[in-house]
Formats: sequence, C-alpha cells, structure tokens
Amino acid sequence: MAPGGRHIEVLGSWDPHQKRGVFQAERIQEWLKKGAQVSDSVWNLLIRQGIIKGKKRPIKIAKASEKADKTKKEKPDTEAGPDSEKEKIKEVKMEEKKSENQ
Repeated sequence: MAPGGRHIEVLGSWDPHQKRGVFQAERIQEWLKKGAQVSDSVWNLLIRQGIIKGKKRPIKIAKASEKADKTKKEKPDTEAGPDSEKEKIKEVKMEEKKSENQ
C-alpha cells in the first residue's frame, strides 16, 4: 500500500473462512526484493503458502483488557489542561508584581 493509503498493486487475496488464497508469487517476491515490508501475519502466511522461505515471526495479540488499559493511559490528564496553565501564568505574574512593589 502506498504511504497515502492507495494500493499500488494488488498481489493476492486471502479468505480466512475457507483458509484459501490466491497470490501472485513472482510479483510478491519482486516487491520484497525492492524493499517492500510486510506485517508479521502476512510474512507467516507467505511462508505457509510456500511463496517465501524463512522462519515464522512471533505475533503478539493484545487481550481486550490490555487494549482497554492502553486507551485509558492515552487520555489526556484534565489537570494538565489549559486552565491549569492559565492559573500558573497568573501566579507567576502575581509574584512578579509583588517583587516589583517591594
């Protein structure tokens, strides 16, 4: 897939229900020689189909609970929002005024 999201060339398809696929082995090998990168899942599928040779890569699948924890961590802290920044700026300005008056 191109960086912009459009397909450059369709090299095959996979039906996960029937566990069958149609692949253009020669074109896949050409793209890999040019430096194309495939995901670990696709890599393992190509090895299983005999299109490429090598060792299978381990695939880590996150549990649903781990995904939920990750999304909770990514939410921004409400205390670090713009209001707290404004309050900090006010405090600094007040301290500057106090030091000027002394």
